[in-house]
Amino acid sequence: MGLPELKNKILMQIENADEATLLKVSSIFDEFNKVENKELTEAIEKARLQIYNNETVSHQLVMEEARAKFPKYFKNEG
Repeated sequence: MGLPELKNKILMQIENADEATLLKVSSIFDEFNKVENKELTEAIEKARLQIYNNETVSHQLVMEEARAKFPKYFKNEG
């Protein structure tokens, strides 16, 4: 089943669902968004701590490593 078919199937199920079912589905989406937001917040906080503790890598160093590891992508650089 492809994405369009799956979307259509879910839309049809929503159209025919009762209130209790819709509340359950809504709750599932709400919980998913909470988890997703929590993970994003934790990742941002981790990055902030790395910056604060001077644990970051400079752009120049990243580019040097990238050029060394993937030279074929940097052929046109002068």
